[in-house]
Amino acid sequence: ANNQGDIGEFILPHQGSVLGITQPPYGSTAPAITLNQKVGPNLQLYGYTLSNQAAVPGETIWATLHWRASGLIQQDYHISLRLLNATAQTVAGWDSQPIYGSYPTTQWPANLHLRDPHPLKIPQNLPPGQYQLKLALTDAGNHSPAKAAEVSLGQIEVVERKASFEL
Repeated sequence: ANNQGDIGEFILPHQGSVLGITQPPYGSTAPAITLNQKVGPNLQLYGYTLSNQAAVPGETIWATLHWRASGLIQQDYHISLRLLNATAQTVAGWDSQPIYGSYPTTQWPANLHLRDPHPLKIPQNLPPGQYQLKLALTDAGNHSPAKAAEVSLGQIEVVERKASFEL
C-alpha cells in the first residue's frame, strides 16, 4: 500500500472497468477536528479526520467520522459525503450506512463511540482548485434529509499531478 491507502487497481473481466482497492488509514482513535455537533436524537458527530487536505485527481481521500451515541437511536441513517465545487455542484460523493453499510445506527448501543472511515475518490478529470467537503445524514429507508443540517468538513485542494520520469 502507498501513503494514500491505495492497494492496487484491477481490471474487471468482461466489463472493462477498473476496480481500485484501498484500505482505511491507520492512526489515532481521536479525531483531528473536534465538532461535538448534535446531528440527530441521541446522535452526535464528535469530530472527524481527513487523511489529506490536498489530493491529485485519481487519489482517494479518507474521511473518518467519529460518532457518539448518547442513547438508543430510533432511526437508521445513511451517510452522504459530497465534494462541492465553487458553484455548489457535487463533483464526487460517497453514500453508505456506517461501517460500509454493516452497522445500522438502530443497532448502536447507548454510550457508543464509533470510528467510521469513508473513502472519497477524486475524479480523474477534476480540475485543480478548492472544493468544499460536506456531510449530510438521510433516512436510510427513503433517503429523505434528516432534521440535522449539513456539516462542513472543510476544504479539499485538488492539485495538478506532477509529471515524474525515471531514468
